[in-house]
Amino acid sequence: MKKRFCLVTTTFQDLKEAKKIMKVLLEKKLIATATILPSTSLFLAGEKVIHNQEFKIEMKTKKSLYKKIEKELLNIKSSEILQLCVYDILEGTQEYLKWIEEETT
Repeated sequence: MKKRFCLVTTTFQDLKEAKKIMKVLLEKKLIATATILPSTSLFLAGEKVIHNQEFKIEMKTKKSLYKKIEKELLNIKSSEILQLCVYDILEGTQEYLKWIEEETT
């Protein structure tokens, strides 16, 4: 089951919006789980350093579903630039990976 699963991350400014969108992805069985973490982001906007309080989202899913997740987020997320990163899950307990498999389409 190795390398068939991934962790997809993104950020949201608004917790209510994050929960709403994660619920949609769960109901469509595109993700098995979503973890929402408060975070502070620093980035450059032109030559100015911006500090934002936001929410980092970690979603566990099958790699084969990534493009569908990307499409959903592009359609419904209000951010100008969609920050979306994908990391291979190289190892995991067989039970957990099996659970991801069963919970996603």
